Amino acid sequence: MSDIKVVDNFEGASIGNYHIRDDRIYATLKEEPLVKKDGIVHDYGWHFVFGLKNNSKNSKEIKIFINCDNKNVLKYKANILGQQKIDLDFFPLINIEAYTDTYRKYYIKVLLSEMETIYLSNTYFRNLKLLSNTFENLGKEPNCKREIYGKSIEARNLIAFIYPKNIPINNGRPTFLITSGFHPMEADTFATEAIMEYLNTDNGQNLLKYFNFVVIPISNPDGFYYGYNGCNVKGINLYWDFRERDAANAPEAYYLWRFILKIKPSIYIDFHSYTFQMHRKKASPYLKPLYFYKGNEVKNLVNIINKELVSLHNGSSYSGNSTYAPSTLSYKLTDKFNTVTYAKYHLHIMDGKEEFKNKAVNILKLISQGLISKNFFDENKILAYPYGHVRGNIKDTIRVKTRIFWVFKIKVLIKRILIKIQNLSQPT
Repeated sequence: MSDIKVVDNFEGASIGNYHIRDDRIYATLKEEPLVKKDGIVHDYGWHFVFGLKNNSKNSKEIKIFINCDNKNVLKYKANILGQQKIDLDFFPLINIEAYTDTYRKYYIKVLLSEMETIYLSNTYFRNLKLLSNTFENLGKEPNCKREIYGKSIEARNLIAFIYPKNIPINNGRPTFLITSGFHPMEADTFATEAIMEYLNTDNGQNLLKYFNFVVIPISNPDGFYYGYNGCNVKGINLYWDFRERDAANAPEAYYLWRFILKIKPSIYIDFHSYTFQMHRKKASPYLKPLYFYKGNEVKNLVNIINKELVSLHNGSSYSGNSTYAPSTLSYKLTDKFNTVTYAKYHLHIMDGKEEFKNKAVNILKLISQGLISKNFFDENKILAYPYGHVRGNIKDTIRVKTRIFWVFKIKVLIKRILIKIQNLSQPT
Protein backbone atom coordinates (compact mmCIF):
# COMPACT_ATOMS: atom_id res chain seq x y z
CA MET A 1 0.00 0.00 0.00
CA SER A 2 1.35 3.40 -1.01
CA ASP A 3 2.08 6.16 1.49
CA ILE A 4 0.70 8.61 -1.07
CA LYS A 5 -2.98 9.51 -1.05
CA VAL A 6 -4.98 11.47 -3.62
CA VAL A 7 -7.30 13.91 -1.85
CA ASP A 8 -10.54 14.46 -3.75
CA ASN A 9 -13.17 14.67 -1.02
CA PHE A 10 -13.38 18.44 -0.81
CA GLU A 11 -15.78 21.01 -2.21
CA GLY A 12 -14.84 21.72 -5.84
CA ALA A 13 -12.52 18.74 -6.39
CA SER A 14 -12.12 17.77 -10.02
CA ILE A 15 -10.26 14.64 -11.07
CA GLY A 16 -11.30 11.54 -13.01
CA ASN A 17 -10.22 7.95 -12.46
CA TYR A 18 -6.81 7.35 -10.94
CA HIS A 19 -4.58 4.64 -9.54
CA ILE A 20 -1.36 4.79 -7.55
CA ARG A 21 1.66 2.63 -8.31
CA ASP A 22 4.50 3.12 -5.86
CA ASP A 23 5.10 6.90 -5.92
CA ARG A 24 3.44 7.40 -9.31
CA ILE A 25 -0.12 8.50 -9.92
CA TYR A 26 -1.92 7.83 -13.19
CA ALA A 27 -5.10 9.85 -13.57
CA THR A 28 -7.64 11.13 -16.07
CA LEU A 29 -9.56 14.39 -16.19
CA LYS A 30 -13.15 14.44 -15.01
CA GLU A 31 -15.48 13.99 -17.97
CA GLU A 32 -18.47 16.27 -18.45
CA PRO A 33 -21.31 16.06 -20.99
CA LEU A 34 -20.48 17.39 -24.44
CA VAL A 35 -22.41 20.54 -25.31
CA LYS A 36 -24.22 20.07 -28.61
CA LYS A 37 -26.00 23.27 -29.45
CA ASP A 38 -26.47 25.40 -32.57
CA GLY A 39 -24.65 22.75 -34.58
CA ILE A 40 -21.47 23.22 -32.54
CA VAL A 41 -19.92 20.68 -30.16
CA HIS A 42 -18.16 22.12 -27.10
CA ASP A 43 -16.00 19.98 -24.80
CA TYR A 44 -15.30 21.22 -21.27
CA GLY A 45 -13.22 18.40 -19.78
CA TRP A 46 -10.11 20.55 -19.33
CA HIS A 47 -9.29 21.37 -15.73
CA PHE A 48 -8.21 19.54 -12.62
CA VAL A 49 -7.85 20.28 -8.94
CA PHE A 50 -6.96 17.62 -6.40
CA GLY A 51 -4.80 17.15 -3.34
CA LEU A 52 -1.79 14.97 -2.57
CA LYS A 53 -1.00 13.77 0.92
CA ASN A 54 2.26 12.17 2.00
CA ASN A 55 1.46 9.86 4.90
CA SER A 56 5.10 8.87 5.24
CA LYS A 57 7.58 10.19 7.78
CA ASN A 58 10.02 10.60 4.88
CA SER A 59 9.93 13.09 2.03
CA LYS A 60 8.53 11.71 -1.22
CA GLU A 61 9.12 12.59 -4.86
CA ILE A 62 5.79 12.00 -6.60
CA LYS A 63 5.27 11.75 -10.34
CA ILE A 64 1.79 12.42 -11.70
CA PHE A 65 0.67 11.43 -15.20
CA ILE A 66 -2.67 12.84 -16.35
CA ASN A 67 -4.02 11.26 -19.55
CA CYS A 68 -0.55 9.96 -20.43
CA ASP A 69 2.18 7.67 -19.11
CA ASN A 70 5.26 9.27 -20.66
CA LYS A 71 6.47 12.82 -20.11
CA ASN A 72 8.52 12.73 -23.31
CA VAL A 73 5.38 13.27 -25.41
CA LEU A 74 4.84 16.66 -23.73
CA LYS A 75 6.89 19.56 -25.05
CA TYR A 76 5.53 22.60 -23.20
CA LYS A 77 6.31 23.61 -19.66
CA ALA A 78 3.12 23.69 -17.65
CA ASN A 79 1.99 26.37 -15.22
CA ILE A 80 0.76 24.50 -12.17
CA LEU A 81 -0.87 26.34 -9.30
CA GLY A 82 -1.34 25.17 -5.78
CA GLN A 83 -2.01 25.83 -2.13
CA GLN A 84 -1.63 24.00 1.16
CA LYS A 85 -5.11 25.00 2.30
CA ILE A 86 -8.05 24.52 0.00
CA ASP A 87 -9.97 27.59 1.25
CA LEU A 88 -7.26 30.02 0.11
CA ASP A 89 -6.53 31.42 -3.35
CA PHE A 90 -4.05 29.31 -5.28
CA PHE A 91 -0.69 30.67 -6.45
CA PRO A 92 1.86 29.59 -9.12
CA LEU A 93 4.20 26.82 -7.95
CA ILE A 94 7.78 27.35 -9.06
CA ASN A 95 9.66 24.48 -7.40
CA ILE A 96 8.06 21.67 -9.38
CA GLU A 97 8.67 20.11 -12.78
CA ALA A 98 5.61 20.08 -15.04
CA TYR A 99 4.93 19.58 -18.75
CA THR A 100 1.81 19.55 -20.92
CA ASP A 101 0.59 19.35 -24.50
CA THR A 102 -1.63 22.38 -23.59
CA TYR A 103 -4.69 20.23 -24.13
CA ARG A 104 -5.36 17.29 -21.80
CA LYS A 105 -2.04 15.68 -21.01
CA TYR A 106 0.14 16.58 -18.03
CA TYR A 107 3.22 15.34 -16.26
CA ILE A 108 3.93 16.79 -12.81
CA LYS A 109 6.77 15.96 -10.45
CA VAL A 110 6.43 17.31 -6.93
CA LEU A 111 8.43 16.79 -3.74
CA LEU A 112 6.39 16.43 -0.55
CA SER A 113 7.97 16.58 2.88
CA GLU A 114 6.88 14.20 5.60
CA MET A 115 3.13 14.26 6.34
CA GLU A 116 2.67 17.19 3.92
CA THR A 117 -0.51 17.88 1.94
CA ILE A 118 -0.66 20.08 -1.15
CA TYR A 119 -3.43 20.87 -3.62
CA LEU A 120 -2.63 21.15 -7.34
CA SER A 121 -4.50 22.66 -10.29
CA ASN A 122 -4.00 23.99 -13.81
CA THR A 123 -6.08 27.05 -12.90
CA TYR A 124 -6.44 29.51 -10.03
CA PHE A 125 -8.87 27.32 -8.13
CA ARG A 126 -11.38 29.22 -5.97
CA ASN A 127 -13.94 27.20 -4.06
CA LEU A 128 -17.48 28.28 -3.33
CA LYS A 129 -16.88 29.00 0.35
CA LEU A 130 -13.97 31.32 -0.42
CA LEU A 131 -15.89 33.11 -3.17
CA SER A 132 -19.06 33.50 -1.12
CA ASN A 133 -17.11 35.13 1.71
CA THR A 134 -15.21 37.38 -0.70
CA PHE A 135 -18.30 38.72 -2.44
CA GLU A 136 -20.44 38.96 0.67
CA ASN A 137 -17.77 41.20 2.23
CA LEU A 138 -17.53 43.35 -0.91
CA GLY A 139 -21.31 43.61 -0.97
CA LYS A 140 -21.37 45.21 2.48
CA GLU A 141 -20.00 48.50 1.16
CA PRO A 142 -22.38 51.49 1.52
CA ASN A 143 -23.16 51.89 -2.19
CA CYS A 144 -24.00 48.22 -2.79
CA LYS A 145 -27.28 46.35 -2.42
CA ARG A 146 -27.43 42.54 -2.32
CA GLU A 147 -30.40 40.85 -3.98
CA ILE A 148 -31.28 37.15 -4.22
CA TYR A 149 -32.96 36.71 -7.60
CA GLY A 150 -33.49 32.93 -7.50
CA LYS A 151 -32.25 29.52 -6.44
CA SER A 152 -30.03 26.95 -8.13
CA ILE A 153 -31.08 23.32 -8.61
CA GLU A 154 -29.69 22.48 -5.16
CA ALA A 155 -31.32 25.59 -3.64
CA ARG A 156 -28.17 27.71 -3.43
CA ASN A 157 -28.84 31.44 -3.61
CA LEU A 158 -28.38 33.22 -6.95
CA ILE A 159 -27.08 36.63 -5.87
CA ALA A 160 -26.75 39.97 -7.62
CA PHE A 161 -24.92 43.00 -6.23
CA ILE A 162 -26.51 46.28 -7.34
CA TYR A 163 -24.93 49.74 -7.51
CA PRO A 164 -25.96 52.36 -6.44
CA LYS A 165 -27.84 51.06 -3.44
CA ASN A 166 -30.43 53.75 -2.81
CA ILE A 167 -31.67 54.45 -6.34
CA PRO A 168 -34.27 52.22 -8.05
CA ILE A 169 -32.71 50.19 -10.87
CA ASN A 170 -35.31 51.41 -13.39
CA ASN A 171 -34.23 55.04 -13.19
CA GLY A 172 -33.70 55.67 -16.89
CA ARG A 173 -29.91 55.43 -16.79
CA PRO A 174 -28.04 52.72 -18.72
CA THR A 175 -27.58 49.58 -16.67
CA PHE A 176 -24.45 47.42 -16.87
CA LEU A 177 -24.96 43.72 -16.24
CA ILE A 178 -21.64 42.05 -15.42
CA THR A 179 -21.38 38.29 -14.92
CA SER A 180 -18.78 35.61 -14.25
CA GLY A 181 -18.77 32.03 -13.05
CA PHE A 182 -20.78 30.35 -15.81
CA HIS A 183 -17.77 28.02 -16.20
CA PRO A 184 -16.55 27.57 -12.62
CA MET A 185 -12.99 26.37 -13.21
CA GLU A 186 -11.98 29.40 -15.27
CA ALA A 187 -11.20 31.75 -12.35
CA ASP A 188 -13.00 34.62 -14.09
CA THR A 189 -14.38 35.66 -10.70
CA PHE A 190 -11.18 37.69 -10.31
CA ALA A 191 -12.73 40.05 -12.88
CA THR A 192 -15.99 40.63 -11.01
CA GLU A 193 -14.08 40.86 -7.73
CA ALA A 194 -11.87 43.59 -9.20
CA ILE A 195 -14.87 45.49 -10.58
CA MET A 196 -16.69 45.41 -7.25
CA GLU A 197 -13.51 46.60 -5.53
CA TYR A 198 -13.27 49.43 -8.08
CA LEU A 199 -16.93 50.45 -7.68
CA ASN A 200 -16.24 50.84 -3.98
CA THR A 201 -13.46 53.40 -4.64
CA ASP A 202 -13.93 57.15 -5.21
CA ASN A 203 -13.19 56.82 -8.94
CA GLY A 204 -15.57 53.93 -9.29
CA GLN A 205 -18.31 55.75 -7.43
CA ASN A 206 -18.04 58.60 -9.91
CA LEU A 207 -19.46 56.21 -12.52
CA LEU A 208 -22.53 55.77 -10.35
CA LYS A 209 -23.54 59.30 -11.35
CA TYR A 210 -24.15 58.05 -14.88
CA PHE A 211 -24.87 54.32 -14.77
CA ASN A 212 -26.35 51.46 -12.76
CA PHE A 213 -24.23 48.35 -12.25
CA VAL A 214 -25.47 44.84 -11.54
CA VAL A 215 -22.72 42.33 -10.78
CA ILE A 216 -23.43 38.59 -10.66
CA PRO A 217 -20.13 36.89 -9.78
CA ILE A 218 -21.30 33.29 -9.28
CA SER A 219 -23.75 32.43 -12.04
CA ASN A 220 -23.44 28.67 -11.50
CA PRO A 221 -22.97 28.00 -7.75
CA ASP A 222 -23.70 24.27 -7.92
CA GLY A 223 -21.03 23.94 -10.58
CA PHE A 224 -18.51 25.50 -8.22
CA TYR A 225 -19.52 23.16 -5.42
CA TYR A 226 -19.01 20.04 -7.53
CA GLY A 227 -15.92 21.19 -9.40
CA TYR A 228 -17.54 21.22 -12.83
CA ASN A 229 -15.72 22.86 -15.70
CA GLY A 230 -18.75 24.14 -17.56
CA CYS A 231 -22.10 22.65 -16.57
CA ASN A 232 -24.66 22.75 -13.79
CA VAL A 233 -25.71 19.62 -11.88
CA LYS A 234 -28.12 18.64 -14.67
CA GLY A 235 -25.26 18.66 -17.19
CA ILE A 236 -26.44 21.90 -18.85
CA ASN A 237 -23.73 24.28 -20.02
CA LEU A 238 -25.45 27.52 -19.11
CA TYR A 239 -23.36 29.68 -21.43
CA TRP A 240 -23.85 27.79 -24.68
CA ASP A 241 -27.31 26.49 -23.80
CA PHE A 242 -29.03 29.30 -21.94
CA ARG A 243 -32.42 27.73 -21.21
CA GLU A 244 -34.36 30.70 -19.93
CA ARG A 245 -37.64 28.75 -19.94
CA ASP A 246 -36.35 25.55 -18.30
CA ALA A 247 -36.85 26.03 -14.56
CA ALA A 248 -36.47 22.29 -13.88
CA ASN A 249 -33.08 21.70 -15.50
CA ALA A 250 -31.59 25.20 -15.68
CA PRO A 251 -33.07 27.37 -12.92
CA GLU A 252 -29.84 29.40 -12.99
CA ALA A 253 -30.83 30.58 -16.49
CA TYR A 254 -34.56 30.71 -15.76
CA TYR A 255 -34.22 33.08 -12.80
CA LEU A 256 -31.46 35.15 -14.38
CA TRP A 257 -33.65 35.82 -17.41
CA ARG A 258 -36.55 36.93 -15.23
CA PHE A 259 -34.19 39.21 -13.35
CA ILE A 260 -32.95 40.58 -16.68
CA LEU A 261 -36.51 41.34 -17.76
CA LYS A 262 -36.70 43.57 -14.70
CA ILE A 263 -33.38 45.43 -15.07
CA LYS A 264 -33.25 45.63 -18.92
CA PRO A 265 -29.47 45.94 -19.30
CA SER A 266 -28.03 48.35 -21.83
CA ILE A 267 -24.53 46.83 -21.57
CA TYR A 268 -23.61 43.22 -20.84
CA ILE A 269 -20.07 42.10 -19.93
CA ASP A 270 -19.62 38.38 -19.30
CA PHE A 271 -16.13 37.35 -18.18
CA HIS A 272 -14.39 34.07 -18.90
CA SER A 273 -10.77 33.02 -18.65
CA TYR A 274 -8.18 31.11 -20.58
CA THR A 275 -6.11 29.12 -18.15
CA PHE A 276 -3.72 26.41 -19.36
CA GLN A 277 -3.84 27.31 -23.08
CA MET A 278 -0.78 29.59 -22.98
CA HIS A 279 0.52 29.98 -26.54
CA ARG A 280 -2.78 28.92 -28.16
CA LYS A 281 -5.08 31.62 -26.79
CA LYS A 282 -4.89 35.35 -26.07
CA ALA A 283 -7.01 37.57 -23.89
CA SER A 284 -9.60 39.21 -26.13
CA PRO A 285 -13.27 40.17 -26.48
CA TYR A 286 -15.90 38.38 -28.55
CA LEU A 287 -17.26 40.95 -31.04
CA LYS A 288 -20.49 40.25 -32.89
CA PRO A 289 -21.12 41.98 -36.26
CA LEU A 290 -22.40 45.55 -35.99
CA TYR A 291 -25.51 44.82 -38.06
CA PHE A 292 -26.85 42.73 -35.16
CA TYR A 293 -27.48 46.05 -33.36
CA LYS A 294 -30.33 48.43 -34.09
CA GLY A 295 -29.83 52.16 -34.66
CA ASN A 296 -26.95 53.96 -36.35
CA GLU A 297 -25.93 55.81 -33.19
CA VAL A 298 -25.68 52.54 -31.26
CA LYS A 299 -23.68 50.94 -34.07
CA ASN A 300 -21.27 53.88 -34.10
CA LEU A 301 -20.92 53.68 -30.32
CA VAL A 302 -20.20 49.93 -30.46
CA ASN A 303 -17.68 50.44 -33.24
CA ILE A 304 -15.78 53.03 -31.19
CA ILE A 305 -15.77 50.86 -28.05
CA ASN A 306 -14.74 47.78 -30.04
CA LYS A 307 -11.67 49.57 -31.40
CA GLU A 308 -10.65 50.66 -27.90
CA LEU A 309 -11.02 47.15 -26.54
CA VAL A 310 -9.07 45.58 -29.39
CA SER A 311 -6.31 48.14 -28.79
CA LEU A 312 -6.27 47.18 -25.09
CA HIS A 313 -5.47 43.62 -26.15
CA ASN A 314 -2.83 44.56 -28.73
CA GLY A 315 -5.06 43.86 -31.71
CA SER A 316 -6.60 40.59 -30.49
CA SER A 317 -10.32 39.86 -30.78
CA TYR A 318 -12.66 37.09 -31.88
CA SER A 319 -15.45 37.66 -34.39
CA GLY A 320 -16.49 34.17 -35.52
CA ASN A 321 -19.92 32.56 -35.63
CA SER A 322 -19.82 31.76 -31.91
CA THR A 323 -20.23 35.47 -31.10
CA TYR A 324 -23.89 35.30 -32.15
CA ALA A 325 -24.86 31.69 -31.42
CA PRO A 326 -28.65 31.89 -30.96
CA SER A 327 -28.78 29.69 -27.84
CA THR A 328 -26.55 32.04 -25.83
CA LEU A 329 -27.67 34.76 -23.45
CA SER A 330 -25.57 37.25 -25.39
CA TYR A 331 -27.60 36.75 -28.56
CA LYS A 332 -30.92 36.79 -26.71
CA LEU A 333 -30.11 40.05 -24.95
CA THR A 334 -29.26 41.88 -28.16
CA ASP A 335 -32.19 40.34 -30.02
CA LYS A 336 -34.71 41.42 -27.37
CA PHE A 337 -33.34 44.65 -25.91
CA ASN A 338 -30.54 45.75 -28.29
CA THR A 339 -28.15 45.25 -25.36
CA VAL A 340 -24.53 45.96 -26.28
CA THR A 341 -22.81 42.71 -25.35
CA TYR A 342 -19.24 41.71 -24.61
CA ALA A 343 -19.98 38.15 -23.65
CA LYS A 344 -17.48 35.35 -23.26
CA TYR A 345 -14.90 38.09 -22.78
CA HIS A 346 -11.74 36.08 -22.18
CA LEU A 347 -8.87 37.25 -20.08
CA HIS A 348 -5.84 35.00 -19.52
CA ILE A 349 -5.08 33.86 -15.99
CA MET A 350 -1.49 32.97 -16.85
CA ASP A 351 -0.80 36.70 -17.21
CA GLY A 352 -1.07 36.75 -13.41
CA LYS A 353 -3.88 37.52 -10.99
CA GLU A 354 -3.13 41.24 -10.67
CA GLU A 355 -2.88 41.78 -14.43
CA PHE A 356 -6.14 39.87 -14.82
CA LYS A 357 -7.88 42.14 -12.31
CA ASN A 358 -6.38 45.31 -13.78
CA LYS A 359 -7.57 44.33 -17.26
CA ALA A 360 -11.11 43.77 -16.02
CA VAL A 361 -11.24 47.26 -14.48
CA ASN A 362 -9.74 48.82 -17.61
CA ILE A 363 -12.40 47.10 -19.72
CA LEU A 364 -15.12 48.61 -17.54
CA LYS A 365 -13.46 52.04 -17.76
CA LEU A 366 -13.15 51.92 -21.56
CA ILE A 367 -16.77 50.94 -22.08
CA SER A 368 -18.00 53.51 -19.56
CA GLN A 369 -15.89 56.27 -21.09
CA GLY A 370 -17.18 55.34 -24.53
CA LEU A 371 -20.74 55.91 -23.37
CA ILE A 372 -19.83 59.13 -21.54
CA SER A 373 -17.95 60.58 -24.52
CA LYS A 374 -21.00 60.07 -26.75
CA ASN A 375 -23.50 61.27 -24.13
CA PHE A 376 -25.25 57.94 -23.73
CA PHE A 377 -26.67 58.72 -20.30
CA ASP A 378 -30.21 57.59 -21.14
CA GLU A 379 -31.09 53.91 -21.62
CA ASN A 380 -33.63 54.95 -24.24
CA LYS A 381 -30.76 55.82 -26.60
CA ILE A 382 -29.57 52.19 -26.50
CA LEU A 383 -32.56 49.94 -25.87
CA ALA A 384 -34.84 48.95 -28.72
CA TYR A 385 -38.52 49.80 -28.86
CA PRO A 386 -40.67 49.13 -26.81
CA TYR A 387 -38.02 49.10 -24.04
CA GLY A 388 -36.33 52.21 -25.41
CA HIS A 389 -36.53 54.56 -28.38
CA VAL A 390 -34.22 52.81 -30.85
CA ARG A 391 -35.81 51.45 -34.01
CA GLY A 392 -34.28 48.88 -36.30
CA ASN A 393 -34.55 48.67 -40.06
CA ILE A 394 -35.91 45.86 -42.18
CA LYS A 395 -32.62 45.44 -44.07
CA ASP A 396 -30.64 44.60 -40.92
CA THR A 397 -33.43 42.39 -39.58
CA ILE A 398 -33.43 40.32 -42.77
CA ARG A 399 -29.63 40.19 -42.75
CA VAL A 400 -29.51 38.92 -39.17
CA LYS A 401 -32.23 36.30 -39.67
CA THR A 402 -30.66 35.13 -42.92
CA ARG A 403 -27.25 34.86 -41.30
CA ILE A 404 -28.60 32.86 -38.35
CA PHE A 405 -30.54 30.54 -40.67
CA TRP A 406 -27.55 29.99 -42.98
CA VAL A 407 -24.90 29.45 -40.29
CA PHE A 408 -26.86 27.47 -37.71
CA LYS A 409 -29.39 25.63 -39.89
CA ILE A 410 -28.34 25.22 -43.52
CA LYS A 411 -24.59 24.84 -43.02
CA VAL A 412 -25.15 22.44 -40.14
CA LEU A 413 -27.53 20.37 -42.28
CA ILE A 414 -25.07 20.31 -45.19
CA LYS A 415 -22.30 19.18 -42.86
CA ARG A 416 -24.42 16.36 -41.50
CA ILE A 417 -25.37 15.21 -45.00
CA LEU A 418 -21.72 15.22 -46.10
CA ILE A 419 -20.69 13.21 -43.03
CA LYS A 420 -23.46 10.71 -43.71
CA ILE A 421 -22.40 10.36 -47.34
CA GLN A 422 -18.79 9.89 -46.30
CA ASN A 423 -19.76 7.21 -43.79
CA LEU A 424 -21.84 5.37 -46.37
CA SER A 425 -18.95 5.42 -48.86
CA GLN A 426 -16.55 3.81 -46.37
CA PRO A 427 -15.91 0.10 -47.01
CA THR A 428 -17.55 -2.17 -44.45
